[in-house]
Amino acid sequence: MQNSLIHNCTKSLSTLQNSLNSELTKIMFCSRWSNFARTTIGVSFVGITAAHCQSSDIITPPPTTPPPPPTSTKNNYSTTNKRRQRVNNLVEKLQKRFVEKLQDFDDHSGGQEFYPVSWLRDEGRHGGGTRYQSPLNSTTFAQATVNVSSVHFQDLAKYPIDSATALSVIVHPRHPRAPSMHFHISFMEPRQGKPYWRMIADLNPAIPEVEDTNTFTTALENVQHMSTSLYDDSKVFGNKYFYIPSLGRHRGTCHFFIGKLEEDEINFEDGCEMALDLAETAIVTYTNIVERAMSTSSLKDITKEEKEQQLAYHTLYLYQVLTLDRGTTHGLMAHDQNDVGTLGSLPPAIDRELLKYWSERAPPPQNQLVSTVLNIIPADGSITDATRGKLASVVRQHYRMNAEARKQQADLDLKWWAEKTKERVVKNTGLPAPGAAPQVQHAVVPKPKVDEYILKL
Repeated sequence: MQNSLIHNCTKSLSTLQNSLNSELTKIMFCSRWSNFARTTIGVSFVGITAAHCQSSDIITPPPTTPPPPPTSTKNNYSTTNKRRQRVNNLVEKLQKRFVEKLQDFDDHSGGQEFYPVSWLRDEGRHGGGTRYQSPLNSTTFAQATVNVSSVHFQDLAKYPIDSATALSVIVHPRHPRAPSMHFHISFMEPRQGKPYWRMIADLNPAIPEVEDTNTFTTALENVQHMSTSLYDDSKVFGNKYFYIPSLGRHRGTCHFFIGKLEEDEINFEDGCEMALDLAETAIVTYTNIVERAMSTSSLKDITKEEKEQQLAYHTLYLYQVLTLDRGTTHGLMAHDQNDVGTLGSLPPAIDRELLKYWSERAPPPQNQLVSTVLNIIPADGSITDATRGKLASVVRQHYRMNAEARKQQADLDLKWWAEKTKERVVKNTGLPAPGAAPQVQHAVVPKPKVDEYILKL
């Protein structure tokens, strides 16, 4: 009887899977969006189960109930689970918003729609994610990726985090005068310590325009719950992180990076509002910038020099991501179940000769990594999903074999950030800094009366 029941459940799940794949195929080939050469958008479900899911391309519905908490979890499970679901709902909402705004460029062209690609962490036991990719025949974007992931590890007593939910967006337009853009928000619940947000928004033009940079930075400055000191510190922190020492320059022109936003500085609800407003501000402002760039000249009017300048910048972008970006390295080191999505930030083509020249300027052992990368990228400099998969393997192996290489990566000075956080809390709330010793209230001792005769003396 038990075997019969299992057989029936398996058959039902298989039928559901085939039905979902059939509907997904219809969605993938509905023609409406064609202005995207490649766009990836991801969303994940908390607690995805792996019931008979053998393919990473299957969308799995969210569970109806969360898994039971292990006794070793330090945080309150009910509270963390509600928070995680709230953040997951938030990133799903933002995913849809980013898709809509990007697809607005292509509404009337009759192109193909975005199609989803899902992945599972440990066959779904620990969550996973989904990214949406635009068709390869895009005329607006050379590469764009928006990944959302949600992972959880309550069943692993020694794992350092309970859960992590993140949205990451990278867009590389075809038009050389339209800047690239990177956006990231994440909510982390560590096993020990306080939950915190991380938020990043940076503008990365191949051909810098002062007006675009000013527009983007001014918009971020006016995000809801953004204090002046938090904005200023985030710019300093971002400029340090996105600096490329071997090339003596930054990756872009605007680098906004909130390293760690804890509840000492902003409560959870305000943090959700800030993340939502930051995302909305970033996508609206950015698409306006892209639209303005595209209205000034068509792709047919682009000069050879502008194309070369864009290719050189895309080479720099790849160089920074593979040799310096800690977020990318951490993703590749953690697991190999979303390699293409993790390296979705890489542009579709680079200048191999320029990258070879920069390999000679990279400090050891990073110069070895760049040389290995050159052996993988084809002679024409193109970067396909197959190339991304190969690059992920060699990058992961490089950092596992070279601990010194990870020390040479981007400046993520969280000690500096912690000190600045204390200053902001005191300045903005008037409360003692987080972790500061309580002030001792001494009794007021009245001054003794002085004899008038002594005063005269």
